[in-house]
Amino acid sequence: MKRLIFSALAALLVPPMTLADTQWLLRPDVQRYIDEQVTEGALTRAELETVFANAEPKPSIIGIMDRPSTSRPWYQFRPNFFNEKLLANGVAFWKDNAATLNRAEAQYGVAPEMIVTILGIETQYGRTTGSFRAVDALATLAFDYPRRADFFRAELTELLRLAREENRNALALKGSYAGAMGYPQFMPSSFRKWAVSTRKLFETSARII
Repeated sequence: MKRLIFSALAALLVPPMTLADTQWLLRPDVQRYIDEQVTEGALTRAELETVFANAEPKPSIIGIMDRPSTSRPWYQFRPNFFNEKLLANGVAFWKDNAATLNRAEAQYGVAPEMIVTILGIETQYGRTTGSFRAVDALATLAFDYPRRADFFRAELTELLRLAREENRNALALKGSYAGAMGYPQFMPSSFRKWAVSTRKLFETSARII
């Protein structure tokens, strides 16, 4: 009797799922992916179903992937990445973070100018880190972009495991249309393999999975 009462209360507290909420979950390929991940033991079925019940397909991403800006001649987009404003911002960033950059060079052998240049090109020193939810981008490319589905399915897995390891909300992470995140625009696998600290990446997130 108590179990029935608790079930009834839960039904009142949790809004019913609409078709839009479950569109990923209704797909056989997504269910196979969930089964595979559960079998591997890194994520639970409840965690994965929570993600896919809240993820949203982004068809616009497919169009972006098929027409990348880098397909244009270099001289057409060069002004966006080599101009006085970006140079000034780079100098300021270098000065503000000199101690950290010097420690990185001493420990890892990477020259400060290399790091500063990469961060400037990738995100203008954190100003443009991407507005897509990483889960939405990676799920869309994993299941609706056959040409590179294997790669993006692997990156989706890396994202979900990264969020779990860091006790964070995978649904709150934002990035590029391809799922790259943070100042350096690392893919999730690169964060898991190379990142020394993910604090900046997660500082505004709360745990869901």
